Amino acid sequence: MSADIISYSTFIQWGFALLVTFLIYKTEKAIVRMQESVSNLNEKLAVVIERSTTHHFELEKQDKRIQRLETKLKRTA
Repeated sequence: MSADIISYSTFIQWGFALLVTFLIYKTEKAIVRMQESVSNLNEKLAVVIERSTTHHFELEKQDKRIQRLETKLKRTA
């Protein structure tokens, strides 16, 4: 064999290193996408929690108004 030809074992080692590098790259990209997705989910969840809290307070106000009206109706009846 001449010095210009790569040995089979060197070629396999190079190919394996390339494969491992590619897999690490793809895994890193997947992790970045998951982090972005979780961040978006957290923002949307914060909006839902805020709306839910607001609705809860509004329902409590409505409940108090209804109780006052029922009390007035009972007194007049």
